[in-house]
Amino acid sequence: MDTVPEMPPGTFCFIAKRSGGVAVDSHVFIKIGGGDVVLSRVVAVDHGAGTVSIRHPNPDSRVPDSRALGALPLADVEGLVIGSFKPNTGDGGR
Repeated sequence: MDTVPEMPPGTFCFIAKRSGGVAVDSHVFIKIGGGDVVLSRVVAVDHGAGTVSIRHPNPDSRVPDSRALGALPLADVEGLVIGSFKPNTGDGGR
């Protein structure tokens, strides 16, 4: 998935399964059309309406975000990223 460049494929993510802590600039795994789950960044949360808007930091991603999909149900957040670390590439940290 190329939606969040700072979390390349193979990144280990620690997630909270509840969406109560979702805020602007959070990274979330969220269901989008067709049941696909994507990683993206939150740009707006409306707790009253129960919606969240996402925008991928990678502007060249082919995966749609809220610019195409509109606001998504907060209930579709599958996980809130609370920590992550990149995989060991075997290059000695270079």
